[in-house]
Amino acid sequence: MMLFLVLGLFCSEIQAPAGNVLARQEAVLAEGKVSIPSLLAQYEATMRKEPANPEGYVLAAAVYPRAESRALYRKAIELAPDYAPAHLGLARYLKRE
Repeated sequence: MMLFLVLGLFCSEIQAPAGNVLARQEAVLAEGKVSIPSLLAQYEATMRKEPANPEGYVLAAAVYPRAESRALYRKAIELAPDYAPAHLGLARYLKRE
């Protein structure tokens, strides 16, 4: 929670992209045109194809909270420490625990 507050206070200029990535994910799931297994397969393919891109890890972690979500968010942060969606996603995941 503290990390989320810090992001909100000091990184307001990067909140929109963080929200956009996760909002896009929520919109895709809400449409119901893509199944969760299909979506996960797409993100896993992206992670294999572009292992240095943190977005694939964040999107795979955000599909639904599960045990490997924490590791996926942490991998994204390791790859790109300034990537706000990874920090936001991890904060949301930890808040649910």
